[in-house]
Amino acid sequence: MNLFKKNSISKGCNKQKSQKISTLDQLKEQIDKGIILENEKEQSESQSELYQNVLQQERKQNSKRRLEELVFDE
Repeated sequence: MNLFKKNSISKGCNKQKSQKISTLDQLKEQIDKGIILENEKEQSESQSELYQNVLQQERKQNSKRRLEELVFDE
């Protein structure tokens, strides 16, 4: 009975290893095809866009503060 359990456990481990290997193979294929690079490019573009939006909001807030300071100083 113990031998049966050991065999089933080892088969389960081998199955997990083969799944990881196939996932790695799929990942390699995607990299080779340029799919991953395209996704990273899109992601960096959206991050850049987000950064630009944040900068724009900060500039607006700074301009608003300066205007308020000028109005209250007078």
